Amino acid sequence: MTKNIKQTMTLAALKDIIAHDGNLTPQARSEWTSAINTVARVCGRNPSEIVADPKHLRHLIRSAAWQLAGLTPGHWSNTKSRLSAALAYAGIDVDRKRQARLSPDWAQFLDVAPKRVRQDLGGFAGFCTALEIAPADVTQETFANFLDYCNERMMRWDPRSYWLTARRAWNKQAQLNAYLHLPVIASIGTDRWRGVPWLEFPESLRAEVEALKLWLQEDEIDDLDQIEYRRSNGRRSRSRRPLRPATIKAYEYDLRAHASHLVQSGIELL
Repeated sequence: MTKNIKQTMTLAALKDIIAHDGNLTPQARSEWTSAINTVARVCGRNPSEIVADPKHLRHLIRSAAWQLAGLTPGHWSNTKSRLSAALAYAGIDVDRKRQARLSPDWAQFLDVAPKRVRQDLGGFAGFCTALEIAPADVTQETFANFLDYCNERMMRWDPRSYWLTARRAWNKQAQLNAYLHLPVIASIGTDRWRGVPWLEFPESLRAEVEALKLWLQEDEIDDLDQIEYRRSNGRRSRSRRPLRPATIKAYEYDLRAHASHLVQSGIELL
């Protein structure tokens, strides 16, 4: 199989490569093709319309309504994993769980670290091992390159969060082992995702959200017969309490975030 394919490829082209590669087992060919079809179906696109790029796929998958497609969490997780395997096989740079052995320096460094630090630094340790960077040689630039790597090659929904977890684990290990004189890694600023402003959504959608907010602020009172029955049996007479303003605000933020991801993925909201 030819590796390091540089030209832009779609998932349809990836399917064609898989279908005509004689080195693949029938099981791998079937599973990878099924994964491509499933992702395209859940995202509401044709495979020929989806660029086989981890960064592009990450945004599509993040807003994909896989639950509405009838998939279980396990099925969806396996689908993404098989898609990553297909991308990697086709020579597309994509990060996958590392199976390679860590260098002796990194193995020793993590062996004495707390379990949580070992878990959180595993990906970074694998990244450094591949580049032949020992723990003693890690710098701020090393972590900056790791952030670029996460953003470009990871299909997980929030690669920056993954990077921040590794950074915190490194700084904790540096604090616990001051005698090693390891550098404390500073955070790297980034433009925060803010979503689409409500005023840019259709007026009908904004009206529905406002109606929902008003409904959530109100008590829902049962009819008189139900109230009397509940009182006689020592039960509450109201079936729903109004939500707190902070809770309603959080719900509104979540709705706007989900709607923004749909719009940014090319789905028109009427």
